[in-house]
Amino acid sequence: MARLSYADSVRRLEQDGHIEEGTAPAAPPARRPHADDDVLGIEFFRTRLADADLSNLTLPGMFFGRSEIEKCSFRNTDLRHSCLSWNDFIEVDFRGACLVDCDLRAALFDRCNFEGADLQGALVNTDSAIYLSEAQRRAVIWSDEEPAGG
Repeated sequence: MARLSYADSVRRLEQDGHIEEGTAPAAPPARRPHADDDVLGIEFFRTRLADADLSNLTLPGMFFGRSEIEKCSFRNTDLRHSCLSWNDFIEVDFRGACLVDCDLRAALFDRCNFEGADLQGALVNTDSAIYLSEAQRRAVIWSDEEPAGG
């Protein structure tokens, strides 16, 4: 299935009540957000997101911080350049998602599915209990550093 455009993805987040209308930037950020940025774009901070279908969206540069994401689907969603560190992801579907250049350090991934996800250049802690294919393991950047925002 084709992904919605960024503008249509933002409208869907607004319609589903995940973000307030007019709070998302007109265009996604060109780089991965950092916890100390003045403006983060679309963000889920200290939030619990459960049972949400966020599949087939285009949402690069999102910031997830200190949140719990449970039983959600990001299947075939473009999350490139996003910050997913310092969160608990429980039973989350990332199948076919674009996670290129994402920061996944210091995050818990409990029963998450990354089948077919593109993780080229994603940052992952060396000791992370994340289940990836051999090709995905070669594509990520393994790190012993703790991400900012801890």
